[in-house]
Amino acid sequence: MEKILQLFKEHPDSVGESYFEHMSASFSFAVPLLSAAIAAFIHGVFPFFFVRTGSRIVTRLHERMVVHRTAKKA
Repeated sequence: MEKILQLFKEHPDSVGESYFEHMSASFSFAVPLLSAAIAAFIHGVFPFFFVRTGSRIVTRLHERMVVHRTAKKA
């Protein structure tokens, strides 16, 4: 059982977050990504809708995840 619990804690610990902090951060990326995917799908069918929505969302997420990364140190 302890090995299973360690699987849930290993990565969040490595970035200085608790399990629930990491879940929250992950969800804060998942929701916009899902929105971008839906916008891109609609744009594929109706090219006049959501012309820049998907790329704008991805650019913002890239800024958060890569450019302005400030991983907490445990």
